[in-house]
Amino acid sequence: MGLEDDGRGPRSRGPVQAARLRSGDRRLPPAGGIAMSAREPSRLAIREMAAGELVLVQTIHASAFGRDEEARLPHAIVSAGHDVISVVATDGDYFVAHALFTALEGADRALALGPVAVVPDRQGEGIGVRLVRFGLDLARERGWRSVFVLGDPGFYGRLGFRANLARGAVVPWAGPNFQALELVPGALAGWSGVLVYPDAFGAGDDEDDD
Repeated sequence: MGLEDDGRGPRSRGPVQAARLRSGDRRLPPAGGIAMSAREPSRLAIREMAAGELVLVQTIHASAFGRDEEARLPHAIVSAGHDVISVVATDGDYFVAHALFTALEGADRALALGPVAVVPDRQGEGIGVRLVRFGLDLARERGWRSVFVLGDPGFYGRLGFRANLARGAVVPWAGPNFQALELVPGALAGWSGVLVYPDAFGAGDDEDDD
């Protein structure tokens, strides 16, 4: 569960438009609203998601993935009360990227990364890398020890994720695209066991971009 990549390279499907946040107005923008590519200069900011912004975050995933499953996943996880770190990238009044980290059971202080999405017309700018790094820094500060992800090794390898660190995990999607990162050196050394994801993840979704 990572960015909008299924191992065959980043996908760019769906409407090419960022979600807009208006002061005092959290409705979705009308069709034909201003696309991010038409706005300048960039005022990119990366921060934690605030209460009430979840509906706008869903539009990022719908735009990036072109299907509803990933768009619904953040809402399902947050609504179920799971311990999460949810981070967004904004450019002025527009939301352009989102990444979700969710607590797992089975390994000590472990998180799942995903879904992660960048709106199509802002892909290729390195926003995804910056966003995930910001989330990893928050996780480290808050005492989390490791992070697991299912996604393109070419992308996540740049962030320090390695498939060999995830080999001890018993999950339905084990394989070369299932990777882990130790936030604390040696956190996964000698560990093996069943890694339990929240029910909302299902079994076998694969996803990525920068």
